[in-house]
Amino acid sequence: MLDKLNSEVREIVEPFVNRWKGFEGKLTGRAQDIENEANAGLDELVKMNPLDPNAISSGFNAVKARLQGLGDKIDSAIEKIEEEWEEATEDLELEDDQNSILSQVWYGIVRDSRALQHKLEKWHETIEIKKNADWARILFKMAEEECSKPHSCPSCGAGIDVTIQHAASAVKCPHCDSVNEINVGPATGYYYQGNGVHGLAQEAVLEKYIAQIDAERDYNEWRHPTDEDRKKYLGSVGAYWTAYYEVTQGLHPGFKQTVEEAVKGRLAHYAQYDNDQDQSDRSYYGDLVRLAAARDEAGIMSHLESAEDIDETASAVHEHGDRDGTILVLKAIYKLEDEDEDLNDWIKEKLTDLDQDLATR
Repeated sequence: MLDKLNSEVREIVEPFVNRWKGFEGKLTGRAQDIENEANAGLDELVKMNPLDPNAISSGFNAVKARLQGLGDKIDSAIEKIEEEWEEATEDLELEDDQNSILSQVWYGIVRDSRALQHKLEKWHETIEIKKNADWARILFKMAEEECSKPHSCPSCGAGIDVTIQHAASAVKCPHCDSVNEINVGPATGYYYQGNGVHGLAQEAVLEKYIAQIDAERDYNEWRHPTDEDRKKYLGSVGAYWTAYYEVTQGLHPGFKQTVEEAVKGRLAHYAQYDNDQDQSDRSYYGDLVRLAAARDEAGIMSHLESAEDIDETASAVHEHGDRDGTILVLKAIYKLEDEDEDLNDWIKEKLTDLDQDLATR
């Protein structure tokens, strides 16, 4: 995009672009350092006492805080660069096309900063999942040792067989008929009822977990999501939980549901707050996005006549990446609103506003 700017403007703004790229590289390097330090530190912490979840949790929180600190640095850097950018460019007198390109260069930096924030969030999730899984493997070995210890009846001293290892159970002594409450050891409890099985299952489907984080972020960024957007998002969520429960089923003898039942229960949460208005909006904007993609000018005009907020219709098509379709919607709005400004000038102004809104929302 820089190469589309004239030499004078490029000379002014290119240092800002390079400065951001340099900052981005340094911050990514620092995040890698934190990951290396976290891996060593958490390994040592778990090794010291794998049965102290409070201390281990504090270690995880410390790593999270350090990565969040890097996120704060991103916010500060963007704020400072924006202030200096505006000061350097405020007196430039540019043609519309050059002004639009200049704005897009800045919006690119803003988008990069948000992507970097999201990358840090996923970085933290990945570290925590992998280290939880390492902890789980240690707990599993300890649980095996606990479960291998013989049990005897406290009433008569005879040996008793315990068949349920993952949870407390009541076992009747075959010799004196007394009923004994058999509790699990601490490692067994943490493994089956704490983060053990959960950590291993998450590690096994890490790629799908990250994919549904990305899908959630993408969906939440829509101002006007469509039914297709929601279907894509929930598809990613469903794929993650399906894979998760398939692994859990093989690891946890107490998992008695079918995978389908467990996933259905999870997805029910997402439908709980999906109200009629949201459904109606998704349907309306979905139809509009399809009409714009088909370049159906008559259909667009008819559809806009029932719009609750006609200005938002262009935003819906624009945020879905269809610039030519957005122009068709703007032309329809221009006619319906009986605008008297020059059509091309009006559309350029509206597109600039839409670009800015999309980049800075």
